[in-house]
Amino acid sequence: MRQILSEEIGQRVRLAFQALETRYRGLPEAKWDMLLANYVYGLTAVVLAGEAPAQHLKAIRSHLEEVIPAERAARALETVPEESDAWLEGALASVESIGGRHGHALLAHGVDASPIMPSSNGHASPAGPGESAAIESEAVQEVLIP
Repeated sequence: MRQILSEEIGQRVRLAFQALETRYRGLPEAKWDMLLANYVYGLTAVVLAGEAPAQHLKAIRSHLEEVIPAERAARALETVPEESDAWLEGALASVESIGGRHGHALLAHGVDASPIMPSSNGHASPAGPGESAAIESEAVQEVLIP
């Protein structure tokens, strides 16, 4: 089940990456990376509830590194938005909330909440083909909303 969960999270991270890339094309890279990191945090916070913070951080970093270089992932996890940037703070909270909803959706579809790490192994989703496509479509649409 751990492999399936990892692949499901990886799919959502890739979808979020594509959606954010399209929606926020003109945004500076550092802000864009922070949005992606907050999405991944929200998603994994639900799925990894109860795990040690170090394990959670390791999972977030690993999933970010699937779609952005390691140095950008590290910066995204360390950067704090400026207090004067109300738009970014709101967008970060919104994207994190969307990630949390997607984490709950994964759990609701019967994916085991075991500790996860990205895998290069492609396993099928426990949801049926129609359900998986619907969740993925919803993920793309929802991430597009600021």
